[in-house]
Amino acid sequence: MTADANEIAAITRTIDDYFKGMHHSDRALIERAFHPDAVIAGNFDGKYRRRTRDGFAEFVSTVPPPAQNGVPYDMAIVNIDLAGDAAVVKVRDLYLNRYFVDYLTLLKFDGAWRIINKSYSHEPPLK
Repeated sequence: MTADANEIAAITRTIDDYFKGMHHSDRALIERAFHPDAVIAGNFDGKYRRRTRDGFAEFVSTVPPPAQNGVPYDMAIVNIDLAGDAAVVKVRDLYLNRYFVDYLTLLKFDGAWRIINKSYSHEPPLK
């Protein structure tokens, strides 16, 4: 693998932790994917929301696990833009009965890729 291919694989593992954390309501996976200083922000049902990593991890842990409620695992990376120790990843995920598009900014800290910022938008709830 080339250096960039190795970095893309490492970034993908971090995003996989994020996806699995949400799908299984697993606080530890969310905390592993996000840097402690991360900011999560977006408009949810027309209202601006902002959370810290810990606040987001707590929220995710309180949601009944989609994996145990028959919700399909429908989360995917749309694209990855990598430049040195920084990356922006666009993802699309089914969560809370709606599709989200997330823009995730990652930085490499001590050899590990972590999400430092999440900005999101969502489609209307599914019928």
